[in-house]
Amino acid sequence: MGQTGNSGNATNLSVNQVSPDRIMYCWLNGGSYVPAAGLAKTAEIDTNLKWETNEQTNVGLDLGFFDNSLNVTLDYFVRDAKDLLLYRNLRPSTGYTSIYTNAGHIRNSGFEFAVSYTKNVGEWNFGATLNGSTLKNKTIDVGDDIFRAMWPTVTIGTITLPRVTVIRWVSSMDIR
Repeated sequence: MGQTGNSGNATNLSVNQVSPDRIMYCWLNGGSYVPAAGLAKTAEIDTNLKWETNEQTNVGLDLGFFDNSLNVTLDYFVRDAKDLLLYRNLRPSTGYTSIYTNAGHIRNSGFEFAVSYTKNVGEWNFGATLNGSTLKNKTIDVGDDIFRAMWPTVTIGTITLPRVTVIRWVSSMDIR
């Protein structure tokens, strides 16, 4: 049994990032929109990111018969990949589409075998080997259900910005 880790792809995804790239603010001035450049956080971050953890267990058996002319090898393995680093979708109300975080657990398990036979007859050597394996992959957890939204845009002058629309349901209790 053992553990290994994986730091994922990029190493700066747990650090706040601010950029002026394509960040425009608009305000209404005298009946027209006035754009202005600005800075904004470019992505939602998870400050508690940690390495993925892979735990692996192998159990094996090697047998030799007839002065090791017939050999049998049997192996069973289980590999659990936990805290997978992946992008999870966020609710549109956050202003971001996804976050890079630890979410997910995948298990790989299987059985491997090999049977080999070798024989020496005078100056001749011959042998045969049969091997095979099974593999079962199981996704145990990948986080929340997938949410996908289409974001319409609004164009002000030569600038195209995402439009966020907030809808409030009005019930008969709200009307007086």
